[in-house]
Formats: sequence, C-alpha cells, structure tokens
Amino acid sequence: AAAPAESIASVFRRAETLRPTVGLTEPEIAFRERIEESVAYHLVSDVSVGVLLSSGIDSSALAAIGNRLSREPLRTFTVAFEEFLGRAEDEAPLAERFAADLGTIHTTRVVSRDEFRSDLPRFLERMDQPTIDGLNTWFASKAVREGGVKVALSGIGGDELFGGYPSFRMIPRILRVARTPAAWALRALARHPKKRLLHQYGSTWEGAYLLQRGLFLPHELRDLMGADAEEGLERLRLLDLFAASLDPDPGSDFARVATLESSHYLRNQLLRDTDWASMSHSVEVRTPLVDVAFLRQVAPLVLDHRRHCKAVLGSMLPPWLAKRPKTGFLTPAAEWMRLPPDGTTTRMRSWARFVFDAVAGT
Repeated sequence: AAAPAESIASVFRRAETLRPTVGLTEPEIAFRERIEESVAYHLVSDVSVGVLLSSGIDSSALAAIGNRLSREPLRTFTVAFEEFLGRAEDEAPLAERFAADLGTIHTTRVVSRDEFRSDLPRFLERMDQPTIDGLNTWFASKAVREGGVKVALSGIGGDELFGGYPSFRMIPRILRVARTPAAWALRALARHPKKRLLHQYGSTWEGAYLLQRGLFLPHELRDLMGADAEEGLERLRLLDLFAASLDPDPGSDFARVATLESSHYLRNQLLRDTDWASMSHSVEVRTPLVDVAFLRQVAPLVLDHRRHCKAVLGSMLPPWLAKRPKTGFLTPAAEWMRLPPDGTTTRMRSWARFVFDAVAGT
C-alpha cells in the first residue's frame, strides 16, 4: 500500500528540528538553488510553457527564472480591465515594462464588462461548487489559450510561504488579546461582531483562524440561510477541521499560520478555483511555489530566514519593481455589478436577476 501523504504540519514540525543545520550554508544561496530547481522542474513539457505575470514579486521572479532557463522565448500573459485603465489599480503597465526588460513575448489581455457578462453563464456553469474566486484565473487562462499556449506557471503560494497575508500578524494578536480579561470587556463594548466573539473563539488557533478568515460568523449564516446553515455547520465541524490540520503542532506561530493558510485557504480556494477555471479553457496551470519537494527543502529556511528568501526573489528584479508596495490582484467586480436601475427594481435586484438568468441559461 502507498505511504500516507505527509501533512503540511508534519513538514513544518520536521523543519523545526532542522533549524540548527540551516546556518551551515548561506540561506540565500540555498533558497536560490531550490527555487530554480522547482521552476526548472515545472518547465518540463512537450509544449510551450508561459507565465501568468502580474506586477508582484512572486510571479515576476518566476518569469525571470523561467526566461533564463527556457529553451525557447518565454511567453508571458497579463490581464487588464477596462475600468482600471490609467488608474492605480492597473498593474498591466508595470508587467509590460518588466516583460520588455526580460525580452519575453508578452500579451496584455484587456477584459471589458461586456465580456464579463457574456462569459458569466459559462463561468458559473463550470464551477463545481460556489466560490468567491476564480475570475482572475478564468480570464488569464482564456488569454493563455487564445495565445496558443497550453501550460502556464503561476506565483500562487508565495504569500503562504513567506507570510504575506495579514493573518500572520493578526492571528497571534487575536490569541494574545483573547487570552486576557480584556476579551470579556470587548464582548459588551465592541461594535465589530468579530471582536464581540473574541472570548468564544479567539483563545485557540482554530478559533482565531475562523475569526480572521471567516466572511460570515456562524450566527450570521443562520440569519441568512436559516436552519439548513446551522445543520451544515454542525456536520462540517469547522473548528475540528482546522484543529486537525495543526496535528502535529508545527512548532511556531509562523508555522501554525502557514499551515492553516496552506491547508485551507490555499488548498480549498486558491488551488481549487485555479484548477477548474484554467481547465475550463484547457490550460494547465503549474505552481512552482506549491510543490511538496520544494516545501520540504525550504521550510527550515523560511522559519528563520524568510526575509532573506524573499530578498532572493527581489534580487532577480529591477529596483523599481522589487521595492514597490505590495498590492493584491484586483478585479472590478463591484463596478461590474452596479447595474443601472430599470425603473421597477433596485440595483441589487437587477443584479440578482442577471445572475439568476445567467445560471438558468436564459
């Protein structure tokens, strides 16, 4: 029988025991070797391989490495949106500038609201379950397919590996506050509903993660969806699920949050949505930063030297790109959903009808 898969918690737990040996080599050199090995491995293909290029450090570093290792001119792809053109939210000009510096064959794919509305029925049909993500990968993969490329690398996983999410700061902070008498005072005084539940959830890692990541709290789901939501939450046993992913104990605050984010947000949302959205266009998206062998090798490094590791990626980029503030990949979904009133219904009802018709295929 096959050996059971190693959990992310186990990888970080073992990494804790290897921390004393990390200082025997320069962490920057070791990390550079590992990331280049991972990219080289993911470039192996009998067809051309491209890169989904934003203006972020992770995807840009992958493009820089891939461009150097590729046996043919590298193709890079960036998605832009009509509503963002000429605004600070538009990262396409930075990606285009970097692609020009590298000398890749670059494509900027501009998406309009009309195209979004046209694609929405198929987008919803291809979802295997409801999600709040996948739209960016949908259009990026569409651009890759239109460019005649079937495989593309993505920088997904960098935030989980290097602690790029606010959760790496907030979850330990939630735990500290919840374990003090102040948590009981917040129960009565706080206006934010999550702060009022610090005493109930915030004193455990799994509860703090629920407070940080949850879009709706359990009682809010019951109010929105009725008794079915309550039954579903009981069967799902979210807190037990989160707690199980931390067994064995990863060993440090950073490793615990990295394990939670990788085991749940990365696995169950980012990777899942990337999979169905890309395969809807017959495109294979590969993730060099989300690789079992790579994580085993670099986990001991990132525990003590993640800033050095991140600096390695930055050193592959020009200063104007490496030193820019971190931003997320935004889509103008809010603007797309602001449909004008039709004189008989509100904007929200107009939007709800539009989505309903899209799902129904009318």
